Amino acid sequence: MWALSMWIEAADPWQIAGDNLTPIPQVVKLSVVEGFKGVSPQQREISGNISNNGDSIFLKAGKRYLLYAHQPNRFGTWHTSCSRTRLADRASAELSQLRHCTLK
Repeated sequence: MWALSMWIEAADPWQIAGDNLTPIPQVVKLSVVEGFKGVSPQQREISGNISNNGDSIFLKAGKRYLLYAHQPNRFGTWHTSCSRTRLADRASAELSQLRHCTLK
């Protein structure tokens, strides 16, 4: 999935148990601003879980992101690690290119 998204809700990707901090998938809900691949034109919200590993990219509420995520399994967990996911204001050239490619 490639989309320009606005973060709506996000759970903490860490579980605290006593003195231990354990990584858990981050439960998310996004508003689709613009979909490029893997998102239907009618789809306005996306919900899922972002896996939590050393390379995962977690998003913050109220920010716009160019989101690259893939769902390699039937459990619904997305992977953002090793992707180009980043804040939209740092992706203007790439957004222009994606918009140009989707017009064809």
